Amino acid sequence: MNKPTLLLLLCLSLTAAFPKSRRLNEHAKRKLEESTVDISGTWKPIRIKFEYVTDADLQTKEFLNQIFSICGTFLSKHLLIRRSSDKIQLTQDAPAQFKEFFEMSTDMLSVQHDADLVFFVNTMNDSNDSTLAFCAPVIFDDKTKRPIFGAIGWNMAYSQVSTLTNAGFEAQLATAVHEIIHGLGFVEDLFNQFYDSATGEVYPDGGMIEEDDVVKIITPRVLAFARKHFACDDISGVPMEQEGGDGTAGSHWERTLFYNEMMTGNDMVSDFVLTDFTFQLLQDTGYYRLADYKPDILTWGEGEGCNFYDSMCESDFSEFCSDEGSVGCAITHNGIGVCSSDDLSNSCKYYQIDPNLDCRNANSAGYSDNAATFQDFGYHSMCVIGGFSASSGTPQKFSCYKYSCDGTFTITVNGKSIDCSNGGEKTLEGLSGSITCPENYKQFCENADECPNQCNKRGFCMKGQCTCYGNYYGSGCEQENCTKVRKGTECVDSCPTGYYLNEVVNYCIGCPGYCASCSSYNACTQCQDGYELREGFCDLLSSSSYSSHLEILILLSIVLFS
Repeated sequence: MNKPTLLLLLCLSLTAAFPKSRRLNEHAKRKLEESTVDISGTWKPIRIKFEYVTDADLQTKEFLNQIFSICGTFLSKHLLIRRSSDKIQLTQDAPAQFKEFFEMSTDMLSVQHDADLVFFVNTMNDSNDSTLAFCAPVIFDDKTKRPIFGAIGWNMAYSQVSTLTNAGFEAQLATAVHEIIHGLGFVEDLFNQFYDSATGEVYPDGGMIEEDDVVKIITPRVLAFARKHFACDDISGVPMEQEGGDGTAGSHWERTLFYNEMMTGNDMVSDFVLTDFTFQLLQDTGYYRLADYKPDILTWGEGEGCNFYDSMCESDFSEFCSDEGSVGCAITHNGIGVCSSDDLSNSCKYYQIDPNLDCRNANSAGYSDNAATFQDFGYHSMCVIGGFSASSGTPQKFSCYKYSCDGTFTITVNGKSIDCSNGGEKTLEGLSGSITCPENYKQFCENADECPNQCNKRGFCMKGQCTCYGNYYGSGCEQENCTKVRKGTECVDSCPTGYYLNEVVNYCIGCPGYCASCSSYNACTQCQDGYELREGFCDLLSSSSYSSHLEILILLSIVLFS
């Protein structure tokens, strides 16, 4: 089976800082503009390979091997590409295209890779450079315009490998997935090259417009999903980040609209979610289709209507706070934070989680009186208003306590369970204080996306399920040596009826996303309600939306210039 592999190549070490821009080189731009798309290929799981171009110590190699193996497994499980060749190879002009990232040895030009996408990984250890990681697509397939070679930079100064907790490793892994998605094509310079995978035709205006110096995505799937998510049919374009400078602005979702979506810019202490905003954009590139997947849910702004989309923190929405410096639970209930703005929030304020009060992190320092107030930190914990203490103590105003959504919604304090299914204020006999049950617990439970022990540094968690690398399996990738095939959390003899083997990662997968019945992982025959069958996959919008895409742009032009 062709599983994602990692090969060490020792070349000249790069000592300069990582590039701060994701701009394509002129050679790549010209080739993309001149080439036409071949849509004749069959959709197959993507094979991703990582190769190192700098020497590194054993601990660094093992850490990055683990990080990138998990990334490759996760993406290969869910992303399909049209494979134009079984092997890919660098061309003679590759050294010039990669010179911004590292000095390429001519020996690398003769290597044939059993992969669909190869990333060359450069490492450094420089605490004076504020960048943790960087990734960009560099070379593209002549037939599909899809990235086939890219560059990754990783600054080990911000990866304290020997002391990384499960939550810390998960945060580093989220950074790696974020960066690799940029390498898949999530960059501003490619938006105007995106095309309809069914026709090979580039979207009008490249799928983006600029209004008041803000880049807005207008590709059909992203636009349709945004209208559904925000419950606003008037959305004419989905804004990208306008702050943060080159490398952030234009190539990330807008923070004030997307909060903890994984493809927003800059790190924050939160439970990042990988949602259909990003998955639908990847489909809108024309490069990818989606196999069986269950994305995380973005609760931020969900169903809030056009006023939220247009006004954000200028209106009274619970996602934002107004009393700067006040303390409260983050809207996701993942931790306790301070009301403040950040570099990307357009002066809007929200509760930014204190790293010491990250409820999900079992190693959070917490309060000075954790034991006396029964604080409980870990993947199974959430922030609640109020708290308890022994009769002689003082309860905290906000606390981290264990929760359960199994049947009834319960909060556990000092071994005692509190039924919060009906909301309200709750007390416990023999303890001082009280808690207020979360009002949105149903939404919280329906969208809970935590995995046991953050997948134990062996997998990537999405919608509460780990995708484990290697031969690991189990709800938290705690089981080892699956010698057969994996289905969900199990190791099974073979894929059961209705499931199909993804040989790249040795996982049984079901029908494509939002498909009700299928004949293979890449051939849907009937879609779920609200989705339309198109080239064997299910799309949220009707096919007429593709042909009417130009009409949308014409209407926008009339509005803008009238």
